[in-house]
Amino acid sequence: MNSQDFRNLQEAYLDVYGNIMEKEDSEYEKASDAALNSRFGYGRATGDKHSFGRAANRASAAASLRAIRRGERSGSGTSREAGADAVHRGWADTARTSTDQTPEKKERRTGLANTPYSDLPDDEKEKDRVSFDAVRATYNRNKNINASYEPDLFDVILEYLITEGYADTQEAALAIMGNMSEDWRESIIVEDIESRREMLKQQRIQQRISSTEAQKRKRFKEQDRETLKKEIIKALIQRQQSSTN
Repeated sequence: MNSQDFRNLQEAYLDVYGNIMEKEDSEYEKASDAALNSRFGYGRATGDKHSFGRAANRASAAASLRAIRRGERSGSGTSREAGADAVHRGWADTARTSTDQTPEKKERRTGLANTPYSDLPDDEKEKDRVSFDAVRATYNRNKNINASYEPDLFDVILEYLITEGYADTQEAALAIMGNMSEDWRESIIVEDIESRREMLKQQRIQQRISSTEAQKRKRFKEQDRETLKKEIIKALIQRQQSSTN
């Protein structure tokens, strides 16, 4: 496996991570939905995950995340317009394939779906921009909360294959990774994600406990200062009374 093959395989695994996270966690879908409702008054998307509104928000958010991660890996970042273009392409996939549409709406949406982002009217572009802004803000917030939450999935699977005895060398593990089924690959990643989520949950619980204890200590110190202040004032009053007598 040459260096280019290695790089292509690693990038493919990073894209798989983005897809799985979008399946497992709908906060990006919700962020897009809330932002569009706030800006344009559409109302929040309802129904199950196959309803048009939810599916469109999910596909748009997933496309946004892939664009953001590609920008990070390349070091060039993702401009707002590039992100909005990705949103449009994600939405377009749903518009073309969703069965949760009336014939009239499907015809209108398919027309927009087949129009490149650059050729859309500005009011349609603005919807894509709003969706991308919401997803990026959520992504950046999560990244700041725990910068180590997103693992290197390539290394996760490589380590798993060696640790679990499927391969005894890195070269053997790479050979397996290049041919393993998508279901097996996803099961490994999902297990790792759940493990990290549980770890993060415990960390947050501990942080809350520590914060509560710190607040208690602060309150007790303030109470101690207040008590000491009262004792000093009382002693000064008694001294003054004694001097007067």
